[in-house]
Amino acid sequence: MVVAQSFAKTMGLYGERTGALHFVCADKTTAGKLMSQIKIIVRVNYSSPPTHGARIAAAILNNPANRQQWLEELVAVVARMDAMRKALRSAIEAKKVKGDWSHITT
Repeated sequence: MVVAQSFAKTMGLYGERTGALHFVCADKTTAGKLMSQIKIIVRVNYSSPPTHGARIAAAILNNPANRQQWLEELVAVVARMDAMRKALRSAIEAKKVKGDWSHITT
């Protein structure tokens, strides 16, 4: 299994390449082979990833007060985006533009 996480939008860290890539392997042998291949890919793309964004994310996530504030702000951002999507869909449908616009709010 592979899980990729990005903090670009949820933490406002655009351009900082801040995130995580997780792999779950069946055994240590497979994990070792995978790690060998990942290291090759990393070396080709960048040798030392930037640390600025990771430090900001760590300062937020590792401090309970900062984390709580971030979560509250994240809820507000998501609510605003949902409201904007609903308004956009309503405006399009009010103009009777052909098509099914439900994908905007789902």
